[in-house]
Amino acid sequence: MLATELIDQAFQELNIAPWDWLNSVLHNAAGYGEHPTSEGLRSHHRKVAKPLGWGRGSIPDEQVAPFIVATLGFDILRYPPLRRLLVERAIESSTTTVRESLMRHLQSVYGDHEQCVVALFDDIEHREWRPSTPEARAVCDVLSLPSSFAIVNTSGELPEMEMSEPIQTLSELTDFQRHVVSEMESVTSENRTAMLCMPTGAGKTRTTVEALLNVMPSHWNGGGILWIADRQELCEQAVQTFLYITKFRAPRTPIYRVWGGRAPKIEFRTHSGQLTFRGIAVTSTQQLRRRLHDGDITSIRLQESCNAVVIDEAHRNLDWLTSFVDELRKRKEPPAILGLSATPSRRIRNETAQLTHIFDEQFITPIPEGENDFTQAIEYLQSERVLAKRIDVTVNDLGVELESNYTEPLTVSEAFRVISNFAEKLELASILVFAESVQQSKELAVLLTLAGYPTQHLDGSTPTNRRANLIEDFRENRLRILTNFDILTTGFDAPKTDGVVILRATEDINQPLITQMIGRGLRGPRFGGTDECHFFIRGAAT
Repeated sequence: MLATELIDQAFQELNIAPWDWLNSVLHNAAGYGEHPTSEGLRSHHRKVAKPLGWGRGSIPDEQVAPFIVATLGFDILRYPPLRRLLVERAIESSTTTVRESLMRHLQSVYGDHEQCVVALFDDIEHREWRPSTPEARAVCDVLSLPSSFAIVNTSGELPEMEMSEPIQTLSELTDFQRHVVSEMESVTSENRTAMLCMPTGAGKTRTTVEALLNVMPSHWNGGGILWIADRQELCEQAVQTFLYITKFRAPRTPIYRVWGGRAPKIEFRTHSGQLTFRGIAVTSTQQLRRRLHDGDITSIRLQESCNAVVIDEAHRNLDWLTSFVDELRKRKEPPAILGLSATPSRRIRNETAQLTHIFDEQFITPIPEGENDFTQAIEYLQSERVLAKRIDVTVNDLGVELESNYTEPLTVSEAFRVISNFAEKLELASILVFAESVQQSKELAVLLTLAGYPTQHLDGSTPTNRRANLIEDFRENRLRILTNFDILTTGFDAPKTDGVVILRATEDINQPLITQMIGRGLRGPRFGGTDECHFFIRGAAT
């Protein structure tokens, strides 16, 4: 909102007609018609103009600033003409004293204390934009923009190791969670192998951490847990859960982040003739796999010395996982091995056979004998209000006609009509959208924002801290809609989600990927979620 207001103010205070300015920049002014950002803006304009009812080849003046910010997001300062526009406004609209101060500030950063205003503007506009530099931060200071507009974030902002601290209270486990913890404690204390099958929203991570920490002090002399997850969101979810639970169960336990390029110094020692380490090491499947292949000594020692291994999303990467577990079993004293999955049923028979081999046909579920009929476990959790009631809606329910062939991606206009009708007809407040591509997700976020629905987009390239901030905005209802592609299927928790739109065409709604998407909206009221959640699933719902 701040960026939109600044651009609007620049147009007003510099007496510039917004569409005339943007149209000129996009097509010929100062040669910016060939700039990649110009092409991106033109592309988004073509996609959103018709659904929003804009005139042919134009944007209403009052929509120009929202359109720019919705399209470029935190990258508005990467676009040279916008930098010049905003800096010019900041300086020209200031008092003489403030203007002189801002000029000196920018001149000192750009290295020439004597250059005139015009030369300085040209320097700011045409010099290569280098995020995370003093120059970038100086521009943000002048504009009163948050530093997030000047930096390129990396996952390195998270520390490699954290030490938990003791506090007073911990919420009680439910009956079914205590059953699961008991079963898992038995497996881990005897260094056996099993897979926990528990629907999303039922607390897989919490119960697993409880079981491990209950066993760790007495059985393993304080340490040696290796937690492997498929995505960085799942890695961080595990770290945060350990940080919280260890405050009560095992204070002062070191918890290491071993993903995203981090290489913390883990102290290995010998205990009863066996190499071990104290604490919990959390790593990603991809990172561990690569480091083991490259002969990284820390990764090799983790594999050789851990007392327990947890494999989150255990149905993924099955070929590598099979060989990894086979290596663990070659140890003189193999560790306990626990797999976690919300979607244990596999469509491919060979995958089921691999899971059976890896976990010795040992499955733990929220209810006794639940492994024989997983739907019974889901129905039980719904009756206990742990999971929300699922309500499917169709295009007929929404009053939408789709012209796209079932095998083709929806047009942006069609997807927009689905989502906007979904939001309005059902009066939904918190909607998660799984798009068919990164481009579709971005275009929908722009279109929905301009149509009055606070929306943001996420994909795998979204920097870590921005991703976390946007997810927090969605959780707190500062965003009504969050669009994404291939990023929020796992490791994502927004309990108040009351609508999920799955735009990927599918003939099988029971395939694991679709089941994971559905699971994002099924957190029930007992765990802070909703009583019911509405779902539109393209194919199944059409």
